[in-house]
Amino acid sequence: MKKNRNMKMAAGFLLMAGLSAPALGADAITFDPDGVGGDAALNNVVSFDWSPGNVLAVGGNTAVQTFIASAQANGNFVVSGTEKTYFVQLGNNVATQQDVYSVYYQSKLAGFGVVGGDPNNPVKPAGLNVANGYEITAVARFDETISKVTVDTGNSNVEVRFQFVPSATQYLQIYHGTGLNFNANELAGTGFNDGTLILEADVINSNFLSSFTVQPEVPSANNPFAPLTLLDRAGSDDYSGQLSVRGGGNIDFNAEIRPNGFDPTFFVDVLSSIDFTANTTGNLKLPFEQQQPGGAFLVNSISTAELFVPVFAGAGAPGDLVTGIGSTNGAFANAGGGPSIQFQADVASSFQRVPGVVPEPATAALGLMGLAGLALGRRRNRA
Repeated sequence: MKKNRNMKMAAGFLLMAGLSAPALGADAITFDPDGVGGDAALNNVVSFDWSPGNVLAVGGNTAVQTFIASAQANGNFVVSGTEKTYFVQLGNNVATQQDVYSVYYQSKLAGFGVVGGDPNNPVKPAGLNVANGYEITAVARFDETISKVTVDTGNSNVEVRFQFVPSATQYLQIYHGTGLNFNANELAGTGFNDGTLILEADVINSNFLSSFTVQPEVPSANNPFAPLTLLDRAGSDDYSGQLSVRGGGNIDFNAEIRPNGFDPTFFVDVLSSIDFTANTTGNLKLPFEQQQPGGAFLVNSISTAELFVPVFAGAGAPGDLVTGIGSTNGAFANAGGGPSIQFQADVASSFQRVPGVVPEPATAALGLMGLAGLALGRRRNRA
């Protein structure tokens, strides 16, 4: 990528209820979706709209259970009515490395929101995701730990809140792929981190917020085993009856673009911009209903792991002792859960200029948002 010593760019990554509408106050940017290719640059982009994708929290399920057991043993909890809340470990129960787990994300771009456009029908350039065309993909990795767990015996909800843990291996990346690199496969989980790297950022502990709540259904004649459901409800079941809990949540974080971490061939007007930022809030979702669960995470076109990430994981290897989701994704170990948990992700991106910023050094921020919400009665037209 072209080096620019005077450029600093921050990125906010939002997982938000499947909405492609840009955040309030979003500013338009110019983005060329194929660089020097035949598709023209888009001058009024207010959001990137990513197809539903995948998130895997490696060790996340084990971390929740370890947190509850430790808090219970040390008296770090309060009871209010039907709710029992286990809180951050203090004093005689300091968090250890075992409490930290890694989160991985991958998805493919579906189109762009533009000024005056229909937020539910993103603009799709002629060459995007078509034969002999190109694809744009996003991947991310960062670490979390548990900050609080609330169990409500009245409605069987379990809410877990997380906090960011800085690490040397966290990142956010966007790739552009053509030819042999036009190969992202949601079900296989491959081909998301190959091609041309057009943006690279470091996740930072700024405005980080994340939680997830298991939300059971009332059992019925057609669903006697609630709150469980098939993990893969996006068309036919590709995982032979793999089960999952139901639920939803949110995640909100920012990432700072590395000094030479974006390609101006694609991000055309970023170099002339003073500053961008993103306001991010949103949701996570189970089960998978708009996308197939991925069988692997963050592997390139020849299934080679990059940056110390798992290869076959999640739904692809439910029995794995490190990355597996068990027979019931998201359940505790005594109910068939594995060490990790996998979520559907639906991503959108918006941009916002910050007023009153001094032009030197120039700064910019890209907001990357996504993750499927709880009520996705409609889905954007991907045609």
